[in-house]
Amino acid sequence: MADNTKKGLSFLLIGSILAFFNSVTTIIVGSSMFFLSLLSLLLLIGGIIYIALGRKEFSERHEKLVVIGVTLLSITIILTFISVSGIVYSAFTTGSYESLVNVLYIAFFVSILQGISYLLILHELQDKLGRIFLYVVFLISIIISTYVIFNGLSLFDKYFNDIISTSEFTSEINLLGGFGLISSVLFIIVLALPYYRISRNLLVPNKTNLPPQNTLQQQSTDAPNYKQCPKCGSNNSSNAAFCTNCGENFY
Repeated sequence: MADNTKKGLSFLLIGSILAFFNSVTTIIVGSSMFFLSLLSLLLLIGGIIYIALGRKEFSERHEKLVVIGVTLLSITIILTFISVSGIVYSAFTTGSYESLVNVLYIAFFVSILQGISYLLILHELQDKLGRIFLYVVFLISIIISTYVIFNGLSLFDKYFNDIISTSEFTSEINLLGGFGLISSVLFIIVLALPYYRISRNLLVPNKTNLPPQNTLQQQSTDAPNYKQCPKCGSNNSSNAAFCTNCGENFY
């Protein structure tokens, strides 16, 4: 169980990087790579499953937030797939402007819900600075999503009313996609920070690293490889000067 959260973060990290490169390919070439889209989606699902399995590795607060975050993210993925599939089918069969607009609205709300999910899942895995960065990234992603949705609606309106040409429309859409890449890069960094902390033992699982209860003799001779915070109860590396969870000074 001790490695489930780390595996989940690695899956989410790799999936996000692949999705980023797929978005770059879409902007440059004009079409996405189906294999990369499918692989990034499978990695996202796998990462969610592993993080859900490792929800008890750290604090009780982390466990509760992960349950809420994973549930919200799972519902978002399912509802998005169902609604977008129906709307895209309607757009291709009827050429409806309203259907394409609905796709933009759904993408906007999905980006917000996904950001909230990541905020809940990663909150307790960050240190103080990491949490501040997490909040900042979430706010930036909302600002970018809002900018993209309103400009996208304006572009669709101009295109369907023959105010701009197809080449101009494509160029402007690609520019908006470039703004979306900023959020992707920031969320990759947000995922990389807790993965680094766990890999470097700066964030130690609470329950799996506790010494066995039936080895009292060994406990008396061997120093524990963790230091428990007297304030919040989180385990830290034995040479830590302060708690990586709440910032409590050990000296």
